[in-house]
Parts: sequence; structure tokens; C-alpha cells
Amino acid sequence: MGLLAKLIPATKVPRDLLALIRTGLGAKEFTFPQLVQAADMFGVIAATITARLVTGRPVPSSAGVDVHALTMPWSARLRDRLRQPVEAARLLLAVRR
Repeated sequence: MGLLAKLIPATKVPRDLLALIRTGLGAKEFTFPQLVQAADMFGVIAATITARLVTGRPVPSSAGVDVHALTMPWSARLRDRLRQPVEAARLLLAVRR
């Protein structure tokens, strides 16, 4: 869990994914519907950064793309962004129980 937390800061985890994790904590069969999308995005970003490193070009200290936010209207994006810390706190409380 420590490595995952370093790779993906809690502030960057989408709110809908936090809610999904929280509701699935006690479930025997639990899946992440976004897993394929996340794996594809990670592969694209990792390959691009690797290519830049191999060719001696600078890379940022972190890189992320929120595909869900890019496809939302601005009002929904704002509402989602404001609710993210609340959902993160709810997940943290659920994990500690």
C-alpha cells in the first residue's frame, strides 16, 4: 500500500473511485470498473516519460490526467472537485472501523 500511495497521491484519486472503494470494503466480490482505463493511462504516461528519460529530456516530478474530469461539464467538474476531500475523509473513517 505504501508504494501505491507514493505513486498515486490521495488527492489525485477520483471521488467516484473513493466512493466505490468505501462501499466495497466489506464485499467478498469487489471489482474496479476503471481498472482497464487506469492501466491504459498508466502505460501511456510511463512509456512517454521513459522515452523522454532515455533521450535525455527533462520530465516533471509528477504527471496525471483525469479523463473523467476532461469529459465532464465545468459545473460537474467543480462540484466533483469540492466533494473529493469529503469522500476521501469518509473512506478513511470507513477503513479505520
